[in-house]
Amino acid sequence: MRLFVLFTLNLLFSFYIINAQSVKVYSNTGTLIKDANKESQGIKLKKNNPSDFIIAFKNGYVTNGSSINDIFKENKPEYTITLTQIAPLNEDYDSKRIVFTKFIDVTGKIPTEGSYGYFGFTPGIDLEDAQFTNAINSTISDWGYRTVGSSNAVFKEKQETPELAIAGEITHLAKETKGTSGFKVSAIVKWSVYDVKKEKVIFKLSSAGYSDSQKGHKFKDELVLTLQNAITGLIASEEFIKHANNQSRSSVEEDATTQALILPIIQKHSSTDYAGIVKNSINSVVTVKTEFGHGSGFLISKDGYALTNSHVVEGADKIEVIFNNKLTLPAEVISNDKNRDVTLLKIVGGGYQPLPLNINDDLAEIGTEVIAIGTPEDIELGQTVTKGIVSGYRNLEDKNYIQTDVSINSGNSGGSLLNADGEVIGIVVAKIVGKNVEGLGFAIPIDEAINGLNIKFE
Repeated sequence: MRLFVLFTLNLLFSFYIINAQSVKVYSNTGTLIKDANKESQGIKLKKNNPSDFIIAFKNGYVTNGSSINDIFKENKPEYTITLTQIAPLNEDYDSKRIVFTKFIDVTGKIPTEGSYGYFGFTPGIDLEDAQFTNAINSTISDWGYRTVGSSNAVFKEKQETPELAIAGEITHLAKETKGTSGFKVSAIVKWSVYDVKKEKVIFKLSSAGYSDSQKGHKFKDELVLTLQNAITGLIASEEFIKHANNQSRSSVEEDATTQALILPIIQKHSSTDYAGIVKNSINSVVTVKTEFGHGSGFLISKDGYALTNSHVVEGADKIEVIFNNKLTLPAEVISNDKNRDVTLLKIVGGGYQPLPLNINDDLAEIGTEVIAIGTPEDIELGQTVTKGIVSGYRNLEDKNYIQTDVSINSGNSGGSLLNADGEVIGIVVAKIVGKNVEGLGFAIPIDEAINGLNIKFE
């Protein structure tokens, strides 16, 4: 019995020692904030609540913070949170087009459902509300970056196409009520920066935010100020500045060839029904695969020339095309017209079945039926066929587009849009995506694509 008691006491003592472990936290400059309250330098934090966090804040500096887990990973008795002074962008900084899309709360501390209280009904907070997106986009714009609105649209009429999209995941949150004086709020946000053309997240970064406006704001209003403070940590970072700089694009980009490429005219097929058109066309459409993802493309000559979108292959070191029979072959970029987002590829080998192109002035009339063939979402869905109509002809950002209601998804970019004669009339390039928005796809007119690439047919 005595041995058992001693063993139990030793366990309890060890448990106490583990939980008594603490780290003193300092800031190189500024004020420490824990649970949205100001704390003195050298505050002791214990490793008994993994959801705890602490931040450092000072006006004119980037707010910074760390979770308890991150602090104890250092395995040191003291931990310093370093603040860096905010530095404005250079006057000659050339920004890519940027849009903030939405927040996600993983803390469960933001009330999404409304509730009744002493002062009546308090509505829930919708993080996709325009108050949040507009505020963040405004902060990004105030810093000197080019912003393109506050919706989730990848492509929108009378609005520039974003090149970078930002989303925020609220991983830590604390609030303290000040009664009639409002709230104090602190948070840590994990930001994801998405390259729209490459269709991939290019980097992530966590930053902290704090607000104590002392203006009697509702919690939602103070939360907006906190998140605006947090986004500064992202957009002031060297990595974001590098990625958001237009000049960070590869300086060695292939432009359209100065000498015209002469290709033979491909005669349209005799089939008049859609089943026949699809049968004749499906082996001419390929999946274009790179290390970044995939898109679509189609053959325009028997010796392996093919078209796709520039953004499908931009920056790729390795390009492969996958045919309907799963044959996979390497391809290389021959010429490129970034202005019209079209690229000419050359696939090794020959004896291919190209698609006929409608390069005449007789455009498909609005309301006429069209077919799109491409690879939506997943490579396993290669050569998917969808049918719709020509919805209109648009001029967006001083460029002409064919609008269609054909079903378009990620991966369809670079695919063919065919008329009722089986001729290519356009290259699928984008769609509008957003709440309650369907059937708004766009294609580059084929004549403008081949003119931009300096391709002639005879």
